[in-house]
Amino acid sequence: LVKMQSRGGFLGCVAVALYLLVCFDGMSPMKRWGAVAVPVLLLVALGNGGYFERMQTLLNPSADYNWSGNSETGRMEVWKRGIGYMLDHPFLGVGAQAFGIAEGTLAPEAARLEEYGKGFKWSTAHNAFVEVGAEIGVFGLLLSDPGAGAAWAAARRGAAGACPDRVAGGLRRDGVLPVAGVLRLLLYAPRDDVGARASARRGAGSSPRDAPLVPAPRRQRVMTVRRAVKSLLESGLVHGGLAKLGRLRRREHTLVLTYHNIVPERSPPFGDRSLHLPRPLFVRQLEQLLRTHAVVPLEDVLAPARPSHRPRIAITFDDAYRGATVMGVEELTKRGLPATLFVVPAFVGGGPFWWDAVARPDGEGVDRGLRDHALRALAGKDGQVREWAAAHRLRLAAVPEWALVASEQELHAATRHPGITLASHTWTHPNLVQLPPAELEDELRRPLAWLRQRFERVIPWLSYPYGLASRAVEAAAAAAGYTAALVLEGGWCAPGRVRRYAVPRHGVPRDLSVNGFVLCTSGLCRHDA
Repeated sequence: LVKMQSRGGFLGCVAVALYLLVCFDGMSPMKRWGAVAVPVLLLVALGNGGYFERMQTLLNPSADYNWSGNSETGRMEVWKRGIGYMLDHPFLGVGAQAFGIAEGTLAPEAARLEEYGKGFKWSTAHNAFVEVGAEIGVFGLLLSDPGAGAAWAAARRGAAGACPDRVAGGLRRDGVLPVAGVLRLLLYAPRDDVGARASARRGAGSSPRDAPLVPAPRRQRVMTVRRAVKSLLESGLVHGGLAKLGRLRRREHTLVLTYHNIVPERSPPFGDRSLHLPRPLFVRQLEQLLRTHAVVPLEDVLAPARPSHRPRIAITFDDAYRGATVMGVEELTKRGLPATLFVVPAFVGGGPFWWDAVARPDGEGVDRGLRDHALRALAGKDGQVREWAAAHRLRLAAVPEWALVASEQELHAATRHPGITLASHTWTHPNLVQLPPAELEDELRRPLAWLRQRFERVIPWLSYPYGLASRAVEAAAAAAGYTAALVLEGGWCAPGRVRRYAVPRHGVPRDLSVNGFVLCTSGLCRHDA
């Protein structure tokens, strides 16, 4: 900063310092003052007399050489000439990367000095809009960034509607952090509750089904540069039209979306947090699908797609959590959308599942090593995982009522709504790949018979627990009477190229941003839960 003697950089630093001291509350006042004091001291120590003399021109801009009329090479005079090049050559401009050449040949001062055999300084524009307009013309300037115009329009439409809820730290009630971006476009990143940890657990002996759901205090975290850049890129791709092109390319394909649970907006962090999607985010995703996709029943996935400009989407829920069965189904039926709930009969009316019980207390999920051991050595069996956890003195956490499994009555209530069907998620949710043939057959046959005895709207589809299967498991599913089965990989279903017992699907995790969801449902990325 001192070496370049940039006044714009100096003003930027002043603006950041003022924001930290006055507006930002993501850290303690002492840390904020420290963050401002350290660079100020460095600036005072490293800055020389010439630097501060140059910064003083900010208080008297008309005395600076850049002010209009003070120097032919000042920025305002350069900008005037650049606008002149733009107006003189509105269609093609002076040529790409030729602004400096134009300065040395087309500028009036250059023509005057040429008479005396002297040259004129080839100046840079120091202004992106002037430079682009002068080099490729007025129309080129307008067409150079159509995505920016679309993003601007989208941002203004959003600003004209509802403003983000005014809560502590600038966090909206749907759990995302608005950050001012380019062209006043708001970027959104998921809120990360790294601070709200202590209130997430109750004692192991409590009754979570009857316990009230107590909201955790609001905590916020500073958005990282990586996340901000990611959000900016996502916004540009969505508003620039690339997502629309992706959907057009996928118009004959189908995507199966897999959710797990839907929880209240202010639910505290608990269990395998990535599986528990806040209700407002789920609503936003459904509204997005209504605008851009044709939502179809799961059974239609294998049928040929009808001619349409919209790709097809099928919505599924694994595990039949209470939140998904009650709140998720309620939001679906409000919009007339079909969906399929995959049920684990051995857990109906009970729970929690082992991955929610042994998850870290901060809601950040199950340790990767523990999960691998549970799925391979313990075959993903709930009882064996709990015994192993007890032997290693791991405390099993209680969970809120919405993270338990729906009862038979709640499943009956869900299937009364048109378009809601039930299917099998095996009997006890083990890793089928690790089971011997007799146990594998029992895990596949019992849930289908149990569901058909109790409910009318049952389809003979299977969702493999943990998304794991093998050729032997696929053959066993076919022999058990299933017409199709879902894995958790592969993404889109291409017409005529889908293996019936390895139908791909796409997991929807909690931390997927709204724009990220748009991109994934347009075929431009993968982001599985």
